[in-house]
Amino acid sequence: ARKHEVQMIADSIRSIAVRHHLAGDAMVFLSADFNTSTGNPIFQPLKEILNEARSITQDSDKGYTFNGFGKVDPEQAQQTLDESGNSDNEIVVDHIFSRGVRPLSFRVCRGDYGVPYISDHFPIVFECQLARKKEVRRILAIGNSFSEDAVEQYLWEIAENQGMEVVLGNLYYPGCTLERHANNVRLDSADYSYRKVIDGIRLVKDHTTIREALADEDWQGGTLQQASHLSGEFDSYEPFLTEIIDSIGSIHQSLSLSSFDSSPIPALPLAWHKTWAYSKDSKHGGFVRYGKSQKKMYKAIGQAAARLTDYPFYTTIPSGDAIQTARKTPLGDSLCRDGFHLNLDYGRYCCALTWAEALLGIDATRVTWKPETVSEEQASYARQSAHKACNTDSH
Repeated sequence: ARKHEVQMIADSIRSIAVRHHLAGDAMVFLSADFNTSTGNPIFQPLKEILNEARSITQDSDKGYTFNGFGKVDPEQAQQTLDESGNSDNEIVVDHIFSRGVRPLSFRVCRGDYGVPYISDHFPIVFECQLARKKEVRRILAIGNSFSEDAVEQYLWEIAENQGMEVVLGNLYYPGCTLERHANNVRLDSADYSYRKVIDGIRLVKDHTTIREALADEDWQGGTLQQASHLSGEFDSYEPFLTEIIDSIGSIHQSLSLSSFDSSPIPALPLAWHKTWAYSKDSKHGGFVRYGKSQKKMYKAIGQAAARLTDYPFYTTIPSGDAIQTARKTPLGDSLCRDGFHLNLDYGRYCCALTWAEALLGIDATRVTWKPETVSEEQASYARQSAHKACNTDSH
């Protein structure tokens, strides 16, 4: 029974690690009265993934833990330990296993608690230092100039303002459609300018493939979007969107293995970027698809996004809703710089706030950082618009 119990616990730890995408440095603790010394071979499945505190800690108390309310003779017990070490015995049976920490000390507590014995076992204490690095959220956008507006400028600063460390990637090709993304991933084309924001510094590498970008970081999430002029025409999404999703999943799984048991981790979680309608006076050639009507374009984009419910997107980033909401404030129809790209200050700021709330869980209204070129009044409209878009059912 104990042999199977230990195996079941080890299998459960592996299963949890895979299900929750835990990295190799994830903190894990397991403590119990195992009624068995760790010298027993039944512990091998646990020792493959966890460390036993008594044996790995330099400052370690090697004493026995079972006292039988005084039935165990201390001198005889110590002699047994001196002769057998930590091989199978019946007096060192309480253990702490761990992973992802730096051991400091291990103690068997034999103190005076007012009574000779508080249990038939002595308590054990493992002191350690949490060695895990600060969590870093890594997000890769596979997009075009609209993801450039959203990701590359202000999202890192917003995350930093809220005490969150992020690495942001953007695979940029101007006007890139889902069809072109599908062709690029199928042919492994080095079509992209790969922009990455890390530690607030924007790095650029041209002639990059989707596979190279996926392999560059341990991404926790990715985003997809249609080219802006086709974003309201769902018929333009397929069969390309399904091909992209399947290909990204296959590449990601081939690049990533769980450090707990070498099992492929689940496919990269993907979010859909719902883009914005053009300005009312936009001269973009694709605007004629919507009768040059901002209202019709916005409605069409929403209808297309609503048809993605059966796709494996874990969330939608409602940038288009945030921009449209901001247009109802005194900011008016001024959020685009050329009729379709966002302006370089409060337009991009509003979009980045939307990404921060949708993907990072940041309440946009609590963000205190803003670009110097954005007034406090403009910033307030942007924050409120992003927050409202992320907290309605419209997306």
